[in-house]
Amino acid sequence: MPSYRRASLPAGMPELLIACALVAYNAFLNRWPPFHGPAYVPVNVAAGFVLVAVAVSGLDLSFDRIGFAGGFAPAVPGLAAGALLAAPLFFLARSRSRAHLIADARATPDDVVFRTLVRIPIGTALFEEVLFRGVLLGALLDEGKTIAVAGSAVAFGLWHIEPARLMAKMNDRSVTPTVVATVAVTFVAGIALAVLRIASGGLALPVALHGSVNALANLASRQALRSTF
Repeated sequence: MPSYRRASLPAGMPELLIACALVAYNAFLNRWPPFHGPAYVPVNVAAGFVLVAVAVSGLDLSFDRIGFAGGFAPAVPGLAAGALLAAPLFFLARSRSRAHLIADARATPDDVVFRTLVRIPIGTALFEEVLFRGVLLGALLDEGKTIAVAGSAVAFGLWHIEPARLMAKMNDRSVTPTVVATVAVTFVAGIALAVLRIASGGLALPVALHGSVNALANLASRQALRSTF
């Protein structure tokens, strides 16, 4: 018997609707200018609360099923792993011939502290982990771990289509190759994060890993921008 209500919808339909809603959310919000400024964190946090409420009340997902279990101890290896993964980016950033590969015009100096300590850890990493490795993966687990991991990873990859398109335009890069590469990389990352979420029993490890990699990548991008001038 499923561990949550599926109402009268066919098997798999609630999860598909959630995945489609998440991809549409990111595609729409990324075309709204305030979302790239002060609205980003509060809008994402509010959306995260709404989705968790829907998952708990509408799908009968428990907080443990969503990933709010396992304690905070797994965050420590997550932070360490994130630092190791991001370290090579700083070597690239110092190379005048290769810095352009990771330079990102979005890593502006005026909000680097806010982006590193608030926007990325809370508005991006925590938010996305709750969505994909929390609610979506938790909802898919009744279909089996393989489907849960693959399904959440596919949605996570597609989620990055619009951000990749905007990033390519801001940095004068070819849009199609950038989008394809970004979707492929985030799909693989989604698999790894989902496996870690299941293995660790909670969201602390993937949140810490995701947040540290992204925050340090932002700092490396800022350094790379300085190297290209």
